[in-house]
Order: sequence, then C-alpha cells, then structure tokens
Amino acid sequence: MRTSHSVSWQPVAGIFQNSLLTVLLIAASLSAAEPESGAGDNEATSAQKARLAAMKRMASRYQLAAGKDGVTKLELTAEPLLRWSNPVRGGEDGCLYLFVDKGRPQAALSIYPTNDKQAWNHEFQSLAETQLAATKGDKIAWRPDKPGVEFKSLPDAPVPAESATRRLAQMRSLADHFSATVDFRGDKTALRRLSAPVYRYGSGETDPLDGAVFVFAQATDPELLLLLEARKSGDKHQWHYAVARSTMWVLEVEYGGRQVWTAARQDRATASPEQTYYDIARQFDE
Repeated sequence: MRTSHSVSWQPVAGIFQNSLLTVLLIAASLSAAEPESGAGDNEATSAQKARLAAMKRMASRYQLAAGKDGVTKLELTAEPLLRWSNPVRGGEDGCLYLFVDKGRPQAALSIYPTNDKQAWNHEFQSLAETQLAATKGDKIAWRPDKPGVEFKSLPDAPVPAESATRRLAQMRSLADHFSATVDFRGDKTALRRLSAPVYRYGSGETDPLDGAVFVFAQATDPELLLLLEARKSGDKHQWHYAVARSTMWVLEVEYGGRQVWTAARQDRATASPEQTYYDIARQFDE
C-alpha cells in the first residue's frame, strides 16, 4: 500500500525572485559561451557522403569477366558490403565491394584514400577458381593468371543443415574456429572477425547449397576474407573453406589452433596485374 504525502511550501517572494534571476543569468551566460553545434557534424557528414559517392563511381567503372576467354560477365554489388576505417594505420575511410556470378563472389574490390588524401588505392583480390579479367574503359586493369582461392574440406564439420537459418548458425560456429594475425612492419597483431558475414549466397537448389563471406579486420578494415560453402561432395554436401588476403602485409590463419594458411608480404614496387592480389596505387576519380 502506497501512502500519499502532500508537501506545501511558500517561498519568500524576494528570495525566490533573486534565486530565479540568478539561475536565468547563469543559463544565459552558459548559452552564450556554448559554441554553435551542428556545423562540424554537417561538414563531416558531407565529406563522408562525398567520399562514398566517389568510391561508388570508381568501382562502377570496372568491368570484370571470369573464365579464360572472359565470357562470364560479373556483376558489381550495388552498395558496398562494408564501410570501414582503420585508425591504427591512419585509414580514414574505405569501401569493400564484390563482383559476383549469379550471386557467387568471384572478386573483391576495396577502395580507400591514400595517406595524403590526394588520390585513391584500388585493391583487387580474386575469389575465383578460374582466371579473371578487369577492364577500365578499353584498357586491361587487372588480369590474374591463376585462381585466387582454393577450397578445402572441413572433414570434422557437421553435415550442412536442411534449413537456411540453421546453416547460417553452422557457418558462424565454423568461423569461430578460425583465427588470423597480420604482421604490419614487424608488429604482429590478432585480427578481429566481424560477427556477421558481410555477404550470404546460395539458392539452396544449386551448388553450392549455401555460402558466406566473413571478414577478419583490424578495427573494421578488412585484412582477410574467409569463404565458407556447403559444396556437393559425392552424393551429399560438405562444408568447405577458402581464405583470401585483403592486404599486402603478412598474414597467418589457424583453424582449431593449427596453422592452415599463410601469405607473405607483397610490395607495390613489384606488383603486377597478373597477381591474384593487386593493389593499384594512386587512382583518381575521373
């Protein structure tokens, strides 16, 4: 039972008026001293929107095709799958796109500003099991001469579930068994796997039955891509994995505490468009 209490008070008129005046004067002085808000935020938002628009324009200028003769045209994802930044290494902004064939990822493209903010780097990685060719206008921009990934089975993984919801839970559980590190100029650090896949594919009727792309990141900067697929193996499906770099720095990947993949450092000075990973430096929005 709640008891109600009434409290009555009558302020002395002079004291109350003086106190009210003091409060109003303090509030007025604080208001005058407060800088105008919103201008800086609006500028930052405008700059972010302008960068996003520039990155989308630059990504759309590439045409990718798969196969030795380039007969299979690939489709660029309409929006970036990940908008990222990396304060650790001074990366202010970036976007990750995929080029897909009937929904299945075949190439990754990450675009981000150079350190001096005067140009852009365009970072390609093949996710295909065949050759690729990227053109920009009438010129070849990138042509890896071998597959970019190699899928391997996960024999200790459960049988892919019948429902898409349960298969997603299985993929997330399998991804938990992977760990990765990046060695940036002698500083070796663990990468953080983003909890949800950035891309999901598979119709449930064709091979692969299901698939997803997970990102291992520094901050939110994608350094490594993990692909998981429920592939046909004989008369049933089985979980397979593949990994692909998204950085020029040294990478190591473990599964269940056992090393399963490594990548040596690559140098822009010796970079070639025939490589499966190719960082095209200092591009312009033109």
